[in-house]
Amino acid sequence: MIKCHYRAGLVPAMLVSGLVTALLSGCGGVTVGPLPSAPATVTETVEQGDLTRATYDSVTDTLTIESLPFDNGLFAATYTRAPALDVNGFRAYVNTNGARSYVALWGISNGGTGAVSGGTVGTGDYVGYGHGGSIYGRTGTTTVPTTGIGRFTGRYAGLMTFDGTGGIQRTEGDLNLDVDFADARVEGVVNNRMNVTTATAQNDVILATTTIVDGRFTGGTATSYDLAGDAVETGTYEGLIGGATGLEVAGVIILDQKKGGAVLNATRETGIFVSDAVVVLPTP
Repeated sequence: MIKCHYRAGLVPAMLVSGLVTALLSGCGGVTVGPLPSAPATVTETVEQGDLTRATYDSVTDTLTIESLPFDNGLFAATYTRAPALDVNGFRAYVNTNGARSYVALWGISNGGTGAVSGGTVGTGDYVGYGHGGSIYGRTGTTTVPTTGIGRFTGRYAGLMTFDGTGGIQRTEGDLNLDVDFADARVEGVVNNRMNVTTATAQNDVILATTTIVDGRFTGGTATSYDLAGDAVETGTYEGLIGGATGLEVAGVIILDQKKGGAVLNATRETGIFVSDAVVVLPTP
């Protein structure tokens, strides 16, 4: 059974490569021969934002996204592969056929062979944050462990847009996420964070402790701090646990750049993370 959960604010975009076909077919998309690494079925996806549907075609390696404004004057726009924009193992796709250009990033866990995935889409062609969003999901049946602590490591990639100036930049980082299966809690950090476009280091993002319910976590606080200990970026994170034995994770982080409650340089970053490895600490 496929269940689709929609939230206001981000997008089901990205859906970019093999798994995309599976993810999207569950929410009204058309299944068109996924790539060899793509799981065959989907149990759950979470979409946020402006999109209504996305469809991946593995034959042409293109992505079709519906409902984003000013992409090509039509309801649906075709995104083509853009390897030069790949970030940290996330595949990039672009649409440049309309009044606005869009970029989408998408990745799958376990180096591209896992059961969870996520992606993000955005445009820098607005004097504002612009339209865009994210999607993440899991395939197959998941049995979440009830004991032990899982220490997940993986990858992060994001799209940063600017209010007042336009423009879009790509970011990356390393995911470190701890899951207490017995107490249903999750927390972590994205470190080694970098703005790939400008080749500048970024602050680590602290993912505060939040609760897991039915293998999903929402409403977690995400914050980055400067050297003085002041919060520079604040936002939220959410995600889910997937894989047959519950040892894979994927999710989204949304950050606004602020300091002392005021907007600073007015940036918004929408990023996706997927796990590639996990160590389960033994129960004492």
